[in-house]
Amino acid sequence: MYNNTITQDKTISSDKVVYGPETTKAMEYLHLCDMTIERYPQMLVALGKVKKACAMTNKQIQALDKYKADAIISACDELIAGQLTQQFPLSAIGGFGPVLNMVANEVLARRANYLLEKSSIKGDICPNTHVNMGQSSNDVIKTAQILAVYDEINYLLDATTYLEEPLLQKSIEFNDIVKMGRISYQDAVPITMGQEFSGYHSQIKRNRLRLAEERNHWQHVPLGATILGTGLGCKPGYFNEVCDNLSLVCGRTIKQSDNLFDAMQTADAYVMLHAHIQSLAICAAKIALDIRVMASGPRAGLREITLKALQPGSSIMPGKVNPVIPHMVTQISQKISANHAGIATAVCAGELELSSTSSVIIKSIFDSVELLGKGIKILGEKVVIDIKANKDHCREMAEKSLGLSTVINTLFGYETSLQVTKLATENNLTCKQAAIQAGLLSNDEADEIFNLGMLTNIELSEKVFSKFISSQR
Repeated sequence: MYNNTITQDKTISSDKVVYGPETTKAMEYLHLCDMTIERYPQMLVALGKVKKACAMTNKQIQALDKYKADAIISACDELIAGQLTQQFPLSAIGGFGPVLNMVANEVLARRANYLLEKSSIKGDICPNTHVNMGQSSNDVIKTAQILAVYDEINYLLDATTYLEEPLLQKSIEFNDIVKMGRISYQDAVPITMGQEFSGYHSQIKRNRLRLAEERNHWQHVPLGATILGTGLGCKPGYFNEVCDNLSLVCGRTIKQSDNLFDAMQTADAYVMLHAHIQSLAICAAKIALDIRVMASGPRAGLREITLKALQPGSSIMPGKVNPVIPHMVTQISQKISANHAGIATAVCAGELELSSTSSVIIKSIFDSVELLGKGIKILGEKVVIDIKANKDHCREMAEKSLGLSTVINTLFGYETSLQVTKLATENNLTCKQAAIQAGLLSNDEADEIFNLGMLTNIELSEKVFSKFISSQR
């Protein structure tokens, strides 16, 4: 995610141009919008790690001399630290493909030559011969994308806790607040608000655990596959060592893909990953929508909960306060669903030996993670944590609800419950009052059987109902 993945070090002046002719060409022919790859430094960090591991490997197998290798490695460290981010003014649409590797080769070569010349060593590092030694844009970019995605998953997992934990807190805080549950906006049966929020908490937790499991699938890379998966172009010894060096650079174990041809041909893993992201977004939006409905009012809506007033909701209706953050979260979910359609279409468009539509895929992943990570954090910190329950109002609505006729149905059957419901409706009575008036229950029996808290607990309700049924035999 843009703001959290890296803190940019601007040691190198922004007016010092390091990039070369490949960048200039891309800026001229592929400039589609002002949103450039500089906006996504996480990809550049990952690319720097890949290039560093490749240089380390070529040095290890003595394909690259020490001076050149060390200079390239130092340049890679600057890229990883964010010092070269401004040297990648490529359009984000189209810029995440092979052109990114070629631009990186030029930037790293020029920077490495500068470092050599500072040490009075001739700077004759060539972008393709030395920086790109044993590599293809295909395996390098795919590997960098996988590294970046792994970090994006970590960011989203961390962000999820900002919503998950407040929901858990509210499920405990609201445990004794009884309200009427609803189906299709119609009265159903009593439920505690704590039970309702425990469901919300479970949704987010379940999606977090799924995402954590998905992360395990992003530890295999096609580095060493070069162009199509055959490894053609690697120096002897490179293929078997490069992932070990990448593991050292990243500080975690990274292995080569089990089938390099599969890894190069398709990008279906991104569809699976984004499905998990979309699922989390959908659940967050469902919770936001429910909060918005429960907070409707303040006088003509449900008014079961009160949200913290954040900003005026109307330029013409004084006192109107909109649930702006729940609105925002639902729109985030809509945008992520649109991104998912784009990813699926792009994955499907990969032909033959290479999935070549990575720009749409990886940009959509980055955008979805950033939107969702920020959105659920704001929802948790600015909305959920400050929710106040209107306890008395919730109980009053539950006591008046005709949904309590379910109690009569359970004890006396459907036809009898229908008569009680009709009696309550025609005479403006509660179901409890109607049951007493119909002679089905005494006052004491009605008090016990229509205890709202008891009705939300299966163990308690079974005991009370069993007691009453036994007394009627």
